[in-house]
Amino acid sequence: AKQLKNYLAILHGTFGIPLLYVIRDNEAPNPDPSLTFTQQTIACAPLNGAKFMADARQVHMIILSCMEGEVSEEWIKKLKRKENGRLDFKALYDHYEGAGKTSRRIAQAEHIRDSIHYKSERAMPFTTYLNRIQSMFNIYEDEGEPLTDAAKIRFLFDKIQHPELQSAVQTLKTKDSIDGNVDFTVASNYLAAEVSKLTDYKVSGRNVSTAKVSDLNPSIIGKDGKILTGYIKGWHKLSREDQNAVEFTHVLLHRYEFLWRFHKVHHSVKEMGFAAHLRYHWMENIFYKPLKTFGVMILGGFEPEQAYIVHFVAIAIGHLNHANVRITWGPLKYVFNNPVMHLYHHVKALPEGRRHGINFGISLSLWDYLFKTNYVPEDSGTIELGFPEDEKFPKGFFGQIGYGFFKSKK
Repeated sequence: AKQLKNYLAILHGTFGIPLLYVIRDNEAPNPDPSLTFTQQTIACAPLNGAKFMADARQVHMIILSCMEGEVSEEWIKKLKRKENGRLDFKALYDHYEGAGKTSRRIAQAEHIRDSIHYKSERAMPFTTYLNRIQSMFNIYEDEGEPLTDAAKIRFLFDKIQHPELQSAVQTLKTKDSIDGNVDFTVASNYLAAEVSKLTDYKVSGRNVSTAKVSDLNPSIIGKDGKILTGYIKGWHKLSREDQNAVEFTHVLLHRYEFLWRFHKVHHSVKEMGFAAHLRYHWMENIFYKPLKTFGVMILGGFEPEQAYIVHFVAIAIGHLNHANVRITWGPLKYVFNNPVMHLYHHVKALPEGRRHGINFGISLSLWDYLFKTNYVPEDSGTIELGFPEDEKFPKGFFGQIGYGFFKSKK
């Protein structure tokens, strides 16, 4: 629910205000002078009328695309015909956050309690171990059954089965029995430092050891359950996460039929040229572009201004990769995308077993080689572009901008 609300908060509807108002809690307008202007518009926008129904339908389509193929889709199937995102959200909320929520969350916590152990870095990274334990503690606290700090420490120690950590556990137990100053945070910090010295940790090549214990925050576990292993200067400037977000969102356009219908406009080009990069359906500005930019901001920790710098650099690279030039970058082709490789992304006849597409990388080809989605059999450039039955695709401007809202008749 939180991710959906964050997404709807950056999309504007027919009233010119964020679509978040469609799924707000209050039914009637709820003016509050202490709110910002945007917050007041969300709280007071009418939940009826033609404009609301248009916005509710858009939210419905967003929820439907997110739920496709998931178990949660079953809870909104009976509401599909109404095309009302507010009703969809309420049905999902009632199921996942309603009366049965407590028993489900307690069952989740008990499953963690009974199944989790720390045996080695290969079996489960120590940071994951702490994350899951903290998640369990948070559930018990949220549901009115909080554990004492002493109980948390006992659980932490009892579940550690790594033979090389037993001396560290015993040291903490001794210190606690002498002065009683060992709490869960202190124990977690100490054990995290000891884990970085383990033989299997060094072999696994994890990077957490680059953070010194002295650099850690007073508590390495935040309220959200994430482990803070220290601050490494400049880490957020690395492009790996940013490029991964871009490539992942591109895969969605090919993977889900609802999004692919809009993306077909881009793939309807029959001759490659840099202008082909600018040929896309306007609905991509609603689903793909914001999701890509928002993903870069979340994963990279960027401010909006910095995210858009990455966005415009990606546009420039996209122009080049759509240009009708024969460039492969030589050995660097295994890292950077290039016009020849992207040409095959637009090939009409996809290779067998690749029905969702190939060469998804926007700026980097690295991900395609890692996830086995690469395909460049030759570099002559003499291939037919498009997609199956593209001869039936609308040729006119208005036909293409309206395409995608209805399934084509077979």
